[in-house]
Amino acid sequence: MTWHRLLATSHALFGGASFENLRMPAYGGSLFDPARFPFLTATTDHGSLAVTVSDRVMLHVLRSVQIATVQGEARQITFATSTLSRSGTSMRPAWLHLCDHRADLPRRHRNDR
Repeated sequence: MTWHRLLATSHALFGGASFENLRMPAYGGSLFDPARFPFLTATTDHGSLAVTVSDRVMLHVLRSVQIATVQGEARQITFATSTLSRSGTSMRPAWLHLCDHRADLPRRHRNDR
């Protein structure tokens, strides 16, 4: 369920969303562009997502992007200010640390592109 919510949130961030009492503008950007990683939203012949991620895996992923280990010290990433927190002082911008992470398509899907 978390995986579906993350995909929906990514689509809303990229293309915007309108609801009865809420309007979110489109932010665009390549990180949330569904066309950049089409395998994430590819469907099977039955209409279900071809790639699914369990809630346990999503928990690990979400924890991993909330805590960064810098020089052996675990520091919480504060996305509101886009910095790493260390005793109230701002460190290197958080997005620079996230640039060190990457996702690879499993070998069995690489030839499907």
